[in-house]
Amino acid sequence: MGGCMKGQSFRSLIACLAVLAAGQTFSDRIAAAPFNEEVRIGIKLTQLRPKPRLMRRDEVVVVTAESLFLEGTAYAKTGHYKQAIACYERAVQLRPDWGAAHYNLGWTYGQVDRWQEAAASCQRALRLEPSFEEAHFYLGLSYVNLNLYDEAIESYERAIKITDADLAAVHITRNDFHGEWNYTIKPQSC
Repeated sequence: MGGCMKGQSFRSLIACLAVLAAGQTFSDRIAAAPFNEEVRIGIKLTQLRPKPRLMRRDEVVVVTAESLFLEGTAYAKTGHYKQAIACYERAVQLRPDWGAAHYNLGWTYGQVDRWQEAAASCQRALRLEPSFEEAHFYLGLSYVNLNLYDEAIESYERAIKITDADLAAVHITRNDFHGEWNYTIKPQSC
């Protein structure tokens, strides 16, 4: 496992992922990998099914949506967007209920100026996970690139919306002098 170093070729990265995948959980692979920050970026760990792994059955690798997602992420992080799109498209075919995969597909479409498809993928992600802030933001960016400015503003507003419950959880003390803009935010007590 010592051969997986930052800066190596993309093929080396994929080979390292495959080696790490054999018999280890996703968390174990992340913890063991020296390039873990690249792998971790863009992946919502809580959205991966328990213990995703590449499995061997009669010497044939069974490809899962999770393995395609990881491969697509590796391709995207190295600028190989066409290959990343192919991986993400296959991942959402295998697991159409996975919002993060739809979002990553949309993000990658945006990297190659396919904004209509980016918007459609983000919309699918949001149908699955309505509170997915990053998808709202990227949908807004897609709309800007499609010259749909009213829709972009709406998406951006949803991306930054603070709920009443979130606001109530913040401990704000307004000062006597211009309390509408002069206030102190105190940390929550443990």
